[in-house]
Amino acid sequence: MVSSKFSLLLLFNSIRQQIMVLLFITLAFINLSTAQAASDNSLLKVNYGTDGLITGGAILGWGLTNLLPVDTQNKWDKELLTIDESVKQNFSPTAAKYSDISLITTISMPLLILTSQGLNERYSQNALLYGQAVGINLLLNNIVKHAIQRPRPYVYNSDIKVQEYASTQGNDSRLSFYSGHASTAFTGAVAGSYLFAVAESNHKLSALVWGTQLAFASATANWRIKAGKHYYSDVLVGVIMGSLCGVAIPLLHQDQTTRYQPTAIEWLAMASGISTGIILSQLLPFEKALAEQDVVNKQHPSEALLTLNVVPMVVSHGGGLMLVGEF
Repeated sequence: MVSSKFSLLLLFNSIRQQIMVLLFITLAFINLSTAQAASDNSLLKVNYGTDGLITGGAILGWGLTNLLPVDTQNKWDKELLTIDESVKQNFSPTAAKYSDISLITTISMPLLILTSQGLNERYSQNALLYGQAVGINLLLNNIVKHAIQRPRPYVYNSDIKVQEYASTQGNDSRLSFYSGHASTAFTGAVAGSYLFAVAESNHKLSALVWGTQLAFASATANWRIKAGKHYYSDVLVGVIMGSLCGVAIPLLHQDQTTRYQPTAIEWLAMASGISTGIILSQLLPFEKALAEQDVVNKQHPSEALLTLNVVPMVVSHGGGLMLVGEF
């Protein structure tokens, strides 16, 4: 048996956003065992070369789109939805931080949950397709953000401290549409839950994964509105786009004869998870202005929120580099 392993833990920090987004892309545990291939390959059709190239290309494209120019002076005369006007006075650094933590939790959980089905050929396929779904989502999101260049709600906030904060945000202050947190959280939740359910015979366990994942994703999306980072329309489109990416990638790699169909209990868990996430995140009280410490932190936001280090990582039969951060 020939075995090759490679793991990459990518921690993304957008200096413009001062947001820490943790993306696990695990191209790992590629066990070229004919016995494993015979038992696992019937579930998913994966070409490691082609799919790895697509995944890497999407992530590279996502990074390159950050170099596109942004007009940091433009303002819109009218928002996409009437209800969007109601969030222009929202602002909460705490809600923003909660959304970061919730996002990291949402996109990291699937790779941990999927290990329960074994670190084998199936896990290799799941990890690669999961990374592909998240990577394509990030690329699409960044393309649209830089094409639309919508000012964030806090740009219009009447609070003087918030205006001072907005003036320090550079390009990120005009990258509101559509929500990257919402789209990435729902891509991770949907793709991760879908890939788990494909090989799971216990529908109650699959339902639990669906409900938990979508609860975290929904809370992430709602906190972005409360934070003053996004409008309702930003989040709504983000949820739709993220869900489409989360479904499309696993679906395209499945044989039609063995295609996964959620059961009634799984559909119920999905609805319950979304409702629970929204309700619980809505109940938490948040401040609506910058505290004194936030005024200090906004001058050096990347230092205040994140410290990044590159460290070597060694795994059996391989190794690589890992970007780690503390927030």
